Amino acid sequence: MNRPEDFEQEREMARQRTQEQNAQKNQREREEKERRQMTKEKAIKSLQKRNQKSFWEKNKDYFAYGALGAVVLFVLVSNFTGDRRRLSDIPVNEEDLIIQHNDANPPFKLGVNDHFQGHTLANVKEWTNNRFSTKKTIPRCSAKHLEDVQVVNSYNFYKEFSTCRTDEINSKSSSSYAETPISAFRNRNCKAGGDPSFVPSLQYLFNCDVKFNTGSKGGYIANSVDFMMKHGLINEHCWNDIKEKDNECPAADKIKTCSKEYVENYCVFETIDEIKKEIQKNGPVISFLPAFRDFLVYKNGLYEQGDKQKVDGMFFVKLVGWETAENGDQYWLVDPLWGRTWGDDGLARVAMGTPESLLDQVGMAIYPTAQDKKQEESAEEA
Repeated sequence: MNRPEDFEQEREMARQRTQEQNAQKNQREREEKERRQMTKEKAIKSLQKRNQKSFWEKNKDYFAYGALGAVVLFVLVSNFTGDRRRLSDIPVNEEDLIIQHNDANPPFKLGVNDHFQGHTLANVKEWTNNRFSTKKTIPRCSAKHLEDVQVVNSYNFYKEFSTCRTDEINSKSSSSYAETPISAFRNRNCKAGGDPSFVPSLQYLFNCDVKFNTGSKGGYIANSVDFMMKHGLINEHCWNDIKEKDNECPAADKIKTCSKEYVENYCVFETIDEIKKEIQKNGPVISFLPAFRDFLVYKNGLYEQGDKQKVDGMFFVKLVGWETAENGDQYWLVDPLWGRTWGDDGLARVAMGTPESLLDQVGMAIYPTAQDKKQEESAEEA
């Protein structure tokens, strides 16, 4: 016969077993919950990595609708803190600005220049209606053909290929969307062994490329290059022979009498290293820069962006190389096509990392027929 103390002992043992079972169950549930959480976090990270977008993909809609990459960066009303004057009352070559800036002993100097002589900031605003594309996607460049390029510390296309430097000067209108790719085309076509005497006609583009672009009043660079791919470029001499009425495109049969050069392809590089390699291998690429007031009167030195005053809009520019300072700082060699009397022989040194310029993140490469063929031959030889 069981004694009372035996029953009590059994009940205590049963309670202990129940507690142990509950503890084990709770432990399994915690481990399962932690496992599920870890799996979820890994899945999220994997998804984020897989869906990580490039600069271009993240901003393509802004470019597509002319917002120029980042709305808060480029679509800004005239922003001259503390200066309540109208833009039409502010000369570009304002001596007070130049003196005040230079007296502060900055890393770059300003100076009066011929290109903007007699013009105001209101004129500059009229010249900055340059946009990237009406399309939602722009082809991204493959870096495979750059694998053999060893980037050097400093490179200047104009020094390496002095005979391929051209001296186009912006026509003081909203036309850098067309003039800059024409200039880059000539540089790269020359380097690839194309005909250096072929000078594309800007007026041909102004009068015939009118679906999205408006001649000297502004346009989209990607659409302009698309036109160069589909319809080609006409030499200035032939244009002068076939042109008819002002602001009209000649008849198709007349255009066919002109020999043409074509853009075979174009794409956009998105990293500093790739942009450097492309310049070093094939020639200048195209990027863009807001109309910073002090950049308009840049003279020499290392341009660094601080609290910059700027007008609404932007200019397309050529990146023709880069330099590395003794302290390791690097800067782009930028040609805005404002003539050799502007800046340092037509060039500015702009610090890499200048936030609103996007020089580090967008480098459009244009491939003329001669250059495209050269790359194909190199690929076949490899």
